[in-house]
Amino acid sequence: MRMTSVVALEDGNNSKIIKKMYGTEYRLCSDEPFFNQPCSAFCSGVLVASDLIATAGHCIDTPAMRTPPVTDILFVFGYRMRDASTPELTINNSDIYKGRKVIGRIYTPNGLDWALVKLDRKVSGHNPIRVRSSARIPDAEDVYVIGHPCGLPAKFADGATVRNNSNADFFVANLDTYGGNSGSPVFNRTTHEVEGILVRGERDFALQNSSISGSCQVSVTCPNNGCRGEDCIRTTAFAHLLPPD
Repeated sequence: MRMTSVVALEDGNNSKIIKKMYGTEYRLCSDEPFFNQPCSAFCSGVLVASDLIATAGHCIDTPAMRTPPVTDILFVFGYRMRDASTPELTINNSDIYKGRKVIGRIYTPNGLDWALVKLDRKVSGHNPIRVRSSARIPDAEDVYVIGHPCGLPAKFADGATVRNNSNADFFVANLDTYGGNSGSPVFNRTTHEVEGILVRGERDFALQNSSISGSCQVSVTCPNNGCRGEDCIRTTAFAHLLPPD
């Protein structure tokens, strides 16, 4: 699920996502993956109850990061690629929700960073995802993430593991994520329940001089045990606020 404020009403039934091109917006070298795809979201989120979205705390009402108040945010389902070259930019209005209020939020730059947002109505056509409510993910457990890196259509990235499980508030994994993945659900590869909410990590890009593109940006590549890893807030930080199953 993506979060945005850039949707234009197309007709009585549908709205159009205003397209920005990833490669142009981020001044990328032309051979970067997904160069020609749109990048129109600013964060990610996950449906954890019939009308509740879990996301990163810094994605909501944080003036320093220029994130809008929750009532100005649209929560959009179905923003993905139809095929390798065709983005889904026309969204049925039934899949677009407005933020109503924040029912819980903590944002500390290097610690807890989560928010629960109540939507303007219950979600139809999409089921809430089960989250861990107690204990911790096992050490070195396999994990994967689904979200909207840099505002791109939904991306799935697996092949990651828990690298550091010592902090009470979050675990660190070697996930392949970018800005815009903030708020993405991080899943246990075995149980497929949400273990954490992606909130921060390694820098995304580095500047390089290309003979083809001139001065442009490329993705920072990290070995599995290199760089700082990606921080994932444990769902146990907010699970007590969710309604019973």
